[in-house]
Amino acid sequence: MEEKKKAWWSAAADDPVILHATSAAAAWVAASDGEAHLSEQQKFSRWLIESPLELPTQARLIDQYKGFCKGLLNNYDTTIREIKNLIRAAQSAGLVRQLVLAAARALVVADERIDDREEVVLREICELIDLPHD
Repeated sequence: MEEKKKAWWSAAADDPVILHATSAAAAWVAASDGEAHLSEQQKFSRWLIESPLELPTQARLIDQYKGFCKGLLNNYDTTIREIKNLIRAAQSAGLVRQLVLAAARALVVADERIDDREEVVLREICELIDLPHD
């Protein structure tokens, strides 16, 4: 893992806001097409496994991800407000907020399709955490 990402993970490990925003952003991208595919959950799981987070933390983030996906599919308005608030709260986390964007980007091609809705969500996430969309 590159040094920059190690530093992000190290800082994020003690920041529940960033971790929660990370699972929220990933779920938002995954469910943006109106479905939450198993391949997307598996991609998020693999992305977490590559992190230095402890297994219980990884499991908690996967559970949060599943909950956000379910919420987006069944109660979109309430869940999207919660997700946006979580992501917006991560804006003050300095460079560590890059993890939120990295999680979202990891899910863009998880189902082996690039969907315009996913790109729209990525742009909105970038705006919420004040990062450029490239």
